[in-house]
Amino acid sequence: MPEQTVNNLVTEVFSEEGLSYMVSTHKSAEEMSVEGGTQGVVTPFHPGAQEFWQENGVEIQPERIPGQDGQDTGAAGTDTDEAGADTDTASADTGAASGG
Repeated sequence: MPEQTVNNLVTEVFSEEGLSYMVSTHKSAEEMSVEGGTQGVVTPFHPGAQEFWQENGVEIQPERIPGQDGQDTGAAGTDTDEAGADTDTASADTGAASGG
């Protein structure tokens, strides 16, 4: 998913309006905040989310930043469609592995 799309989504969710909506759907969302939004996250952040948190002054643990501490970030420049399929023609399967 493009970085800007993820950044826009996280920005919307953690906006005043977004947080109000979340609370209207479930009371536990009252605990959500920008300041505490990264607590308990155990997976690496998408670069677009990482940008949001850094822009908002939230420190991200190095092991949650893709490419640090041995994290595999995948092929640079690889794009995926909405279903997650690789759309980068440079890395497309040539069929050699499948015998075709």
